[in-house]
Amino acid sequence: MKSQLSAASRPTLILMEEDTVHLPRPTLSTGVSGPADADCLSLAAEAAQRLRQGKAHFCQGQYASALGLWQQALQTYRQLADLSGEAQVLLAFTGGYYRLADYLWAADYSRQCLKLAHQGKDVATMQQALEYLGNSYRHMGDLQQALKYMSKSLQLATQMAIARSKCARSII
Repeated sequence: MKSQLSAASRPTLILMEEDTVHLPRPTLSTGVSGPADADCLSLAAEAAQRLRQGKAHFCQGQYASALGLWQQALQTYRQLADLSGEAQVLLAFTGGYYRLADYLWAADYSRQCLKLAHQGKDVATMQQALEYLGNSYRHMGDLQQALKYMSKSLQLATQMAIARSKCARSII
């Protein structure tokens, strides 16, 4: 992962179809209750944009830049105590490291994502994290662990498909 430009001089690339929001860095209130609602919304929008930009950078082969953007988004979501946003960033890290064939890091981020998705009862994210975790173990040669996690992933995917099917039938 060589970087041709230093992090400070590297341009930020934005996809054409991506809505770009340029937000000033808000100053958080020092009250006991935490940041004001407007600050939270601003920070959440900034974190979401960094997550999207990180994905775009990763697709263009700019791995170091992508990881940096994801790290910034992760810190912001943690500051906001946004479990869903944090889980989405951890899933991006998981997918990134998996695509780079760094299965140990992919498994680590996947476990972190799985824990948060479980806390937030986000079944779709849990299923994706389990799938990455199973495939990471498969690549690392631990077939028992791979089977364990892939079975759980398949079980959740089946449950989600059944739920969608029931929902579609109830509309008709």
